[in-house]
Amino acid sequence: MLVTEYTSQNYRLKTCAESDHFKIERISPRQYIGYLQMHANDGRLEICDLWIHEEPENFRGKGFGSILINHAFEYASERDIDFVFGHTAFDDHRVHRFYEKCGFKIFLDDKHDTAWFIRVQKGELTGEPDLEQLAALSGVNQDMSTFRLNGI
Repeated sequence: MLVTEYTSQNYRLKTCAESDHFKIERISPRQYIGYLQMHANDGRLEICDLWIHEEPENFRGKGFGSILINHAFEYASERDIDFVFGHTAFDDHRVHRFYEKCGFKIFLDDKHDTAWFIRVQKGELTGEPDLEQLAALSGVNQDMSTFRLNGI
């Protein structure tokens, strides 16, 4: 496990390379803040789960989620991954705004009752993404047909 400390900002980031997992904790007093779980595959990085704790102290809205997302972007860049994506609840507009602030585009998917967040690290996302393909990549549906992602 690689640990990077940001003493001036009172947090440490633990990188679990074997599981594509970041944990973030406060240095003093030591307290677990949250985590980001991701999966890199075939030139794409999927953000599978992001959680910032609310108890015993509420760490939400204090920038820790953005810190984790920015480290995921660095992780992707170091591995020459240009496409970062994930999904969340269709109607969780607070979470949609968070991902938009982090530079993602949001696409609502009625068929799978989900919202996709997508970011292309270099260049721009052109056109509407293939939501069926994203659902298959993420395991949202069981149809694992051939994948093509609009030139990405």
